[in-house]
Amino acid sequence: MGMITIPLMIPRQERGNLRYYDFWRAIGAPKYVLAPMVDVSELPLRLFCLQNGTELCYSPMYNCKQFAALSQYRTDFFQTCPEDSPLFVQFCGDNPEIMLEAARYVENHCDAVDVNFGCPQGIAKRGHYGAFLQDEWDIMRSLVHTLHTNLKVPVTAKFRKQNDPLRTVRMAEMLRDAGAQVLCMHGRTREEKGRDAPPADWEAIRLVREALVGVPFIANGSVYTLDDAKSCLEKTKADAVMAGDGMRKQPSLFSSNPLSPFECSRQLLTFCAKYPTSHAFARDRTLQMNLKSFEIHYDLRDKLAEAHTPDEINPILDSLEERIQTGFVPDPPPPREKPEFISIDDVMEGISLFQE
Repeated sequence: MGMITIPLMIPRQERGNLRYYDFWRAIGAPKYVLAPMVDVSELPLRLFCLQNGTELCYSPMYNCKQFAALSQYRTDFFQTCPEDSPLFVQFCGDNPEIMLEAARYVENHCDAVDVNFGCPQGIAKRGHYGAFLQDEWDIMRSLVHTLHTNLKVPVTAKFRKQNDPLRTVRMAEMLRDAGAQVLCMHGRTREEKGRDAPPADWEAIRLVREALVGVPFIANGSVYTLDDAKSCLEKTKADAVMAGDGMRKQPSLFSSNPLSPFECSRQLLTFCAKYPTSHAFARDRTLQMNLKSFEIHYDLRDKLAEAHTPDEINPILDSLEERIQTGFVPDPPPPREKPEFISIDDVMEGISLFQE
């Protein structure tokens, strides 16, 4: 059997102006990627993931207007450290100059800046960014090109499947030609979201990937286990695979030896203690990773809701783990009192009295 060559990362300051696969190899040719998720892809989780199978992390999505204008926003929401690498910092917005201003605050602290063309949520529609720019190619092109020609680090782009396969290919080519050095495609359209969303269309990703063989390509969607990740890589022919929702509950899913929910929680809380984030972050991640257990042990879940720091959360985890090991199950919660409903007759009577 021949030796396996593992790409070594080139330090940021030694890379120069590398492009496409030269850049990709310089960051270690990663295969497993943590998705950008607001209130999830924070520094403690990124560090945890990098120790447990993940090879590239995205930051949460940042609003470029707020990031550029408000120093407190940058202080509150952007954290990094030397171990936080490779890191792509993602911005959303529709103004190239403002996005460039925001990106300049982070270009010395990341490996690339990513432009979000994939967010399908209502807030993106109201804010005119994310997947709601997909019909405005002039804006998309200008955002990518402005960053590409003015930043010290590469610009990348994340986008979604379009209803027309050929249009998806053309859009990806446009982003590449505008200067995107890495592309990431989600295999669902902007309308395919929420609990009723269909599985990601890996075949659609493959078609785009095969049309753009000269640019590093990340596939995103429907990855919840390591086997899913391997299947996605095989079927899409992408260079890397990105996991989002699956990482909420099992952030070590890219590891060949994934940790238990308790082990994940303990390790993550260690990073939370070293790099404090919002009060809700440690609590919410602990709940997500142990959701089924907390649904049974509802009294501990209620205590968790009042906890704010790792020191407050760890004893609750101790109690939960001990209960599971001993087989203790609490009595069902007392039934909630039914709220008193006002009859329609009473409502109409009240309206009549008001009108009189």
